[in-house]
Amino acid sequence: MEDYTKIEFQNGFDRSKLVIGCDETNYSPSLAGDCVVVACWLPLDNPIEGINDSKQLTHKQHLELFAQITEAGLYRVELATPNDITVLGIYHARNLAAELAIEGLNRKLITRLGRPADLILTETSMKILKDTLPMVEPMKHGDQISYLIGAASIIAKVYTDALFEGYNNFWPGYNLASNHGSVENKHKLGLKELGPSPVHRLHNYAGGWWAKLLDSK
Repeated sequence: MEDYTKIEFQNGFDRSKLVIGCDETNYSPSLAGDCVVVACWLPLDNPIEGINDSKQLTHKQHLELFAQITEAGLYRVELATPNDITVLGIYHARNLAAELAIEGLNRKLITRLGRPADLILTETSMKILKDTLPMVEPMKHGDQISYLIGAASIIAKVYTDALFEGYNNFWPGYNLASNHGSVENKHKLGLKELGPSPVHRLHNYAGGWWAKLLDSK
């Protein structure tokens, strides 16, 4: 059943267009790991029930919806690595990954459906994409109001959870599987005792905050 609260199913939305959604997880203020960016296309004639902003869903719902989305649609995942973020800054590293994800998904769409996307829906913070992709439509709270951005956010969330499980296996001293790089007590304790791991975003990512954290008692 269609969810008429989502913009793709409201009156006036041109459903003859080929539309994709783009979103990310682990953007900021995480201190560790890749920023995971996903571009996603789903057919709009047979919507999947329950797609929403991944932050509004349970882990079980993430996995169930991930399976349905990836079976029904096409998607591309790109990573802004900790090194990318250190060199370019989080904003530009994320936007570069978004451009690559959209480009990669467009290639899949051309192969499968014979043409690239007519419209790309993103969160408002991806404004830089308009410089090279004029068909982008940024929207505030896009992962809540857009079916396709919500689908992208779910894929990104599942990938991020898997990445941090792996990080935690290799560098167990930071509790990364549970905190995803946020500044909670076990993470701070691990940083003070061990210093940053190879997957931490380095000092210029957060200015003087890193030094203040690591030097604090």
